Amino acid sequence: MKKLYLMLSMLFAFGTAANAVPAKKLQKVITLANGAKVSVELRGDEYLSWWEGADGTAYRATADDAVFEAFDLEAQKPAAAARRAKTEQGRAARLARVNNSLKGADDKMRGLGGDHITYKGVKKGLVVLVDFKNKKFADGHDLEYYKQIINGKDFSDPEEGYVGSVRDYFLAQSNGQFELDFDVVGPVTMSQNYGYYGRDGAYQKDENVYKMIQEACDGIKDQVNLADYDWDGDGEADQVFFLYAGLGQASGGSASTIWPHESQLLYWPCVVLKYPTGNVNTYACANELQPTTQGSSNYISAGIGTICHEFSHCLGFADMYDTAGQNGYGMTVFDVMDQGSYNGNGFVPCNYTAFERIYAGWVEPIELLDPATVKDMKSVSDYGRPFIMYNHKNTNEYFLMENRQNTGWDKELYGCNGLLIVHVNYVPSRWTNNSVNSSKEKIQCCTVVNADGSREMSDYYSLQGDLYPYVVKGVTMNDAFTDESEPAAKLYNKNSDGTYYLGIPITDIKRSKGSISFNVCGGDNNNILDNTFKEIVDGINGITVANKTADNRVYSIDGRYLGTDASKLGKGIYVVGGKKIVK
Repeated sequence: MKKLYLMLSMLFAFGTAANAVPAKKLQKVITLANGAKVSVELRGDEYLSWWEGADGTAYRATADDAVFEAFDLEAQKPAAAARRAKTEQGRAARLARVNNSLKGADDKMRGLGGDHITYKGVKKGLVVLVDFKNKKFADGHDLEYYKQIINGKDFSDPEEGYVGSVRDYFLAQSNGQFELDFDVVGPVTMSQNYGYYGRDGAYQKDENVYKMIQEACDGIKDQVNLADYDWDGDGEADQVFFLYAGLGQASGGSASTIWPHESQLLYWPCVVLKYPTGNVNTYACANELQPTTQGSSNYISAGIGTICHEFSHCLGFADMYDTAGQNGYGMTVFDVMDQGSYNGNGFVPCNYTAFERIYAGWVEPIELLDPATVKDMKSVSDYGRPFIMYNHKNTNEYFLMENRQNTGWDKELYGCNGLLIVHVNYVPSRWTNNSVNSSKEKIQCCTVVNADGSREMSDYYSLQGDLYPYVVKGVTMNDAFTDESEPAAKLYNKNSDGTYYLGIPITDIKRSKGSISFNVCGGDNNNILDNTFKEIVDGINGITVANKTADNRVYSIDGRYLGTDASKLGKGIYVVGGKKIVK
């Protein structure tokens, strides 16, 4: 059985470069200088954003936020890429520090592209409330309110839509293994109006946001001990989060509002802020409010989705949306590092994926290779463990499987219930560059396998078709993931048999009362697996599943039983005793 480091060791390479929440999928009608009206959708992120028309034309607000103009998007991309590249230096620096702290670790941990930190126990986080000369927090959104939604225990507010606090979210994702204890302070009032900090320059979004961070830190330096938030003893407070009054640009605010993001002061003019109790470098920020509907002048709380997304960057998680700002599928609503941060209007961000829970050291995957029958596969909300299937010639490529149901933190998953299959192809530079699912690249490196074969994201019905089994009006359209199914279990890299196919057929996928069942390589009632959570004792060594009964049963590559005598078979690819052979 594989060691867990085959998954964990490659995942730290995307440490602390500047990252941002993706643009919320918003549509509106804008007005041009000539009075023409155009329907557009918000695209992009903290580096470069725009409103895009149906014909692909990019628009941006003029000095008058009510009037828009077309602009040359391609001409802006080099500058945005340069800013992204500059901040990636911080990721390399942090990775170097981790390498030093892990001297003597197993070489196999280093051989797959990165190092891994396990988050366990109780850690302190700091949240600073920030308001402006011309924008205060809404009535009722005072310090006590934010202490509840950020640090409350078993918090809920059905009237507003909250099902838990930020603390509750991380505790749930880790199955109680990792607790964030936040200190919430402020608000600190800025010396200028919000537009001063949020305005976009010709080549820089939010060009004065670093001054907001500096003023806020100066305002609370005597209230907190920054050493309390230094997780690795390097003298820097690792988890400093700023929640600012008003709207955010990513969810419908004007161009003069700040786009929520995570970054490092090291690459801003103010550089690292130094105080007697510690330094501040890495930070994240998010907004207080969002419009009730796009274009509305009525506002509600922005929920906790963006906070969870940006704080996840502080933990080292990469963006899973298309950071090139086009239509790359990514992970859509199934990942808080993509559109899942906006589920339930941001009040109910979705669960972490198997990829992220494994990275954080909170769960071990169960490898599938030999014939087995999986019964009662528990959902992510019920702490079910994921299954994994490797490309055995290139173990940086694999498929992850998890059960996603409309329960717990997935209750706002737009009616999506079933088996989620994710194709991962770990390429170190893609994680380092925060371009995991960039549409500029040939392939996406961590993305959904769509059960319905459609990469359409236009409506929630198409998203529901992403999960297995794919059923339409009571008729099962797809209940298998094999080398011959559609979509097929295709690989990007050659397998050990020289083909570009996985060779581990998953068939008879069924959904019943929130659980999932399926057969592996035709199934084996002597080898019944479930995915009940087991606490991780050793963060390096792998797990062993139930003992398997040796046999000579033969299956076709699509899971059909063909007897026990392989000598009678014609030329082709078969699964014999759980091993793939080529005749």
